[in-house]
Amino acid sequence: MIASCPLCGSGHALSDPTCSNCGNSYPGALDGDGLRESHERPRPVSKRGHLLVFGASHADPPVVTVESYCKWYALQVVMPDGAIAEYDFGQLEPHAENYVSDHCPSPVAVVRWARAMGFEVHGESLEMILGRWLLESGESKPKELLEALDEALDEGV
Repeated sequence: MIASCPLCGSGHALSDPTCSNCGNSYPGALDGDGLRESHERPRPVSKRGHLLVFGASHADPPVVTVESYCKWYALQVVMPDGAIAEYDFGQLEPHAENYVSDHCPSPVAVVRWARAMGFEVHGESLEMILGRWLLESGESKPKELLEALDEALDEGV
């Protein structure tokens, strides 16, 4: 059986207590049903109690993510000490003209804001933000959006 590492997301055999990609350790043995005992690191949750897309319990530098939920009300940031900071979408306003649309932040605004704050943006979270933005914002020029996102990602590199 294969499991996903909550730290890096790569797959590994359930019988192996260590992720071969990042070296994250999973103490605990398989029980008789082939399921791992629940000794793994707890996944971070938002103040509303929803799991975060970024699964590590801490991050240095801090990592921007979103809830694994259908509606987002704020950006979530996993801090080096394991705290989860919540940032209202209004903080994105200086970074893009259209910075939010129906519970979804602009991916370009998120990247620019995160860079200004000294944060990283979790890749899978950014993919979810981009996909939701394209579906819900009425974005009529996806090519231009992707070019602006590439430009924002390249800034400061």
